[in-house]
Order: sequence, then structure tokens, then C-alpha cells
Amino acid sequence: MKDTKFNKNALVAVKSIFFTLAALIVLEVLLSSLKRVGVDILPDSLLGNVLLEAVIFIVQFIIVKKYSEKSFFKTIGFKKEKNSGKKIWSGVVMGLFGSIFMFVAGCVIKLYFYDGIGFSFYSWNIVLVFVLSLFVRAAFAGVCEEVFFRGVLLNYFSRYKGKMFGLVVSSIVFMIFHCTRYQSISQLLAVLTGGILLGYVYIVTKSLYMSVGIHIATDFFSNLASIKGQPGLLIISANSKFSLAYLTENMFVLTSIMYIILLCMFMIAYRIRIKNYNGYNGF
Repeated sequence: MKDTKFNKNALVAVKSIFFTLAALIVLEVLLSSLKRVGVDILPDSLLGNVLLEAVIFIVQFIIVKKYSEKSFFKTIGFKKEKNSGKKIWSGVVMGLFGSIFMFVAGCVIKLYFYDGIGFSFYSWNIVLVFVLSLFVRAAFAGVCEEVFFRGVLLNYFSRYKGKMFGLVVSSIVFMIFHCTRYQSISQLLAVLTGGILLGYVYIVTKSLYMSVGIHIATDFFSNLASIKGQPGLLIISANSKFSLAYLTENMFVLTSIMYIILLCMFMIAYRIRIKNYNGYNGF
């Protein structure tokens, strides 16, 4: 009976990966077909991103509902909690702190220079559309991807082989799924460290709320700055001594450092907290 349970958990995780990939491929084919007939819904557009994230969420909902006797949200760690709002905002604050660190660090090491607020370069409606669009993308990614990678994959792989196994495998899958957007080692390492941070937070808090807050905040705040010539809330100009490729690679190095700092801060905070509470669920 025990082995059957473990195999079932692994099966749920593997099916989640397989059917998510299949659904995303179908979506890509559909969008490409629509483009050929004049309906241009590109994957990098706002609507395209929302559709992609929604498909990821729907697949997880169907699979978990099929195999779990509990409610979907309770199974993945989205059950109602008295302190759910506090967890989300704690995650948002962490993400904001990390994003500020990245921006300031980039200025200090002179990767780029701060030129001013976006409203000084673009009309208010252009900047507002940029900010709202970025927030919608971040919100959908934060919720839907956390449900998939942490709520389902980390959750079920942990049941199968333990928390460390679940953390490592789900973080690697998280990185692989971003290979279509990022290809260099520094970029993929940044995604991997981000996955480890979010996974560890999920394990310790036993819920998705804080990891969702971190994910949304880092995706949103860290992308508010744009290179001069592109709309953004903050406008920066790249150091002329460096190529744009060099700037991009080093920004991802800073991203990895940011995730490591946030992970260390989180670990220290929770290890201090266990002196007063017995509910710690670390490794």
C-alpha cells in the first residue's frame, strides 16, 4: 500500500509535466495558426502571456482534482488561513527588497546609470499602460507558476522521495521550462536559484502564499526599470563601456545574488522564530 501511494505521487507529478508541455505546445500551434489568418496573438504579448499562464493553471487543476480526495486549493497549499494576507505581503516585501538591491547594486558597480522617472520621457498613459501590463503579467505568472512548480511538482515529488528531492527536481524543471526565454548559463542559474528560494519558502511555510508574493513582487518590481528608448517607470542608460549583452548577463548574476540573499534572510528569520514556535518544518 505504501509503495502504491509513492508511485501515485510520482505519477501525478510526471503527468503534470507531460500534460502541461502538451497543452503549451497545442497553445503555441493554435496561436501560430491564428497569426497566419491575421489574428496576431503572440506569446510575448500580454494576452498571450495570460493565456499561457492560464493553461498551466487549468492543467494542474484537472490533474489534482482527478487524483486528490481533498479540495484543489487545500492540496496545493492555498487553503484559507488567518495569516494568509500577512504571508503574501511578507513575500511582497521580500521581493521589493530584492529588487531595490538589484537596482542599487547595478548603479553602484556602474553597469548602468539612472536617468529619471519614466513620466519625464513618455506620456503618462504610456507609462501607466506599461506598469499595468507588467503587473498583470507578474500576477498571472506568480500565481499560475507557483501552483504548477511548487503546489504540484514540489508537493508530489516531496511525497514521493522527500523534501530535498522535491525541491531539487521542481527547481530544475522550473529552470528547464524557462529555457525558451533564457539560454545562457547566468540566466538559467538565476532561474534555478529563484526556484530554490521559492521552493524552500513553500516547504517551510507549508503554503503557497508567501512564495506567490515573492514571485509576483520580483517579476514586477525588478522589471519596472527600462533602458532609455523603451517605456518604463524608471529609465536607465547602459554604461557605454559595456555591450548590452554584457549588461544583461551581469543583471542575471545580480538576480542570482539577490535570490541567495533573500534565501539566507528567510532561513535566518525562521530559525530565530523556532525559538518561540514549534511549528518549524525545515529539512
